[in-house]
Amino acid sequence: MDGWVSPRLGIRFQLTPQTWEIYCPDGEQFLALHKCGMISLNFQRFINGFKP
Repeated sequence: MDGWVSPRLGIRFQLTPQTWEIYCPDGEQFLALHKCGMISLNFQRFINGFKP
């Protein structure tokens, strides 16, 4: 599946030695779940005024 592009979705699957990466049709990489979690946490801290 290395380099395979889904004909319906247009997303590309790329294998690396450490991971499996998925790219949007525009070439931008999908975020890993842990990165999404960090973005969410940082956004919540921003909304709450950076309260500990």
